[in-house]
Amino acid sequence: MVLGLSVNANARQFKIVSFDRQTNSLKVKTKAPALKGAANKEIEKTLRKILGAKTVIVSGHKSKNKKILVEKKESAMRFLESL
Repeated sequence: MVLGLSVNANARQFKIVSFDRQTNSLKVKTKAPALKGAANKEIEKTLRKILGAKTVIVSGHKSKNKKILVEKKESAMRFLESL
């Protein structure tokens, strides 16, 4: 399952702000700065814990708009439906 991701770096804490069902995308804030891939690492690590599935950024490594691959669609869908 591929999700769109809109990222705001340098926040006080990691937070999923919203999920848009029409575009299948998340809006997130990261605590890590957007330097040397720190925010990307935080996104992958934190979403892996939250969604209970391996997550990999597949595009937008240097952009605030990204695409992320979630390997277990079922666990991700359960979480996203709860938002």
